[in-house]
Amino acid sequence: MSKLLSKWVDLSTTEGKLKFFILAGGITLLVMAATAGTLAFTNQPSFCSSCHKTMTPEYTTWAVTSHANIKCTDCHIKPGLINTLEHKIMTLKEPVLYFTGTWEKPIKPHETIENETCQSCHSANRNFTVSGDLIIPHERHEKAGILCVSCHAGVAHAKISERGLTGEKAPVQPENWTVTYAKTVATPEFTKPDMDNCIQCHHQRKVSISCETCHKNIYTPTNHKNKTTWQANHGLEAEKNINSCQSCHNYGFTDKKIKLDSPAAAYAWSNNFCSGCHAKMPPGHNYTTWRNEHGQAEKQKGLQNCEACHRPSDKYPDQAPTKVSCNKCHYTPE
Repeated sequence: MSKLLSKWVDLSTTEGKLKFFILAGGITLLVMAATAGTLAFTNQPSFCSSCHKTMTPEYTTWAVTSHANIKCTDCHIKPGLINTLEHKIMTLKEPVLYFTGTWEKPIKPHETIENETCQSCHSANRNFTVSGDLIIPHERHEKAGILCVSCHAGVAHAKISERGLTGEKAPVQPENWTVTYAKTVATPEFTKPDMDNCIQCHHQRKVSISCETCHKNIYTPTNHKNKTTWQANHGLEAEKNINSCQSCHNYGFTDKKIKLDSPAAAYAWSNNFCSGCHAKMPPGHNYTTWRNEHGQAEKQKGLQNCEACHRPSDKYPDQAPTKVSCNKCHYTPE
């Protein structure tokens, strides 16, 4: 190579040195142009879809969301040329995985989308428009180290991976995904922050979950205002219309499903908001006196009142959140 180069340029002369610099500069420009062209081509969302047919669900859901004009790489690669080059080098293995059929199924992003990536387009202090009366202190969440995607997880792909809509057991295989189908999947309940997520996060971090924390206008039903009366009667109202309770108290608390004959009791034991109180012993249940008093209380309020907390194991063998066997004491000879 050096002999071939020496025949074309003589580095001992000014003319030869000039030719060498022109040649080296030309090769460098060609390499840079090829690199830039390759980066530009592989950064296009259409490339992600054409190269990885298994990512059609991600591509079609992206195409119908608010981020349809944002390139995949703008979110999935941290800002900066160095980060882009590092990412491209790390993904050189992907063609091998694709053609050998050994890629991870279902596909999940391994990199965390940091706030700096989101804030390359969005400012934490920007003006924003939301429906209703919500209070959204973005800057407070940022100071607490909350990732933007903790609340906005479905903004581009409608949480399709978390919902089990991708992978080998998915109801619709990747090759059959279309934009029309994606529209039926990427509905607002999955693309926008939801109250369940807010409640769960606040509960885990021991932040207030009172309505006033997030809402400007609070409507308290008339029958809720007398706390003493409402505490005694709310179970009876729940039996009449459990859907009324669910409209406020269902968010972020239902973590299990307990099937009972009473919809109100089933709801109370399936929902942390209710079971947090129902699991506590009422003030009147004094160990010393309650044994003699509970019979009279049952006559006044009815057995149904007891069964709101105590599910007799002989009557509900598979449905007993707080099991109790009354016949251990109330034995009736046959």
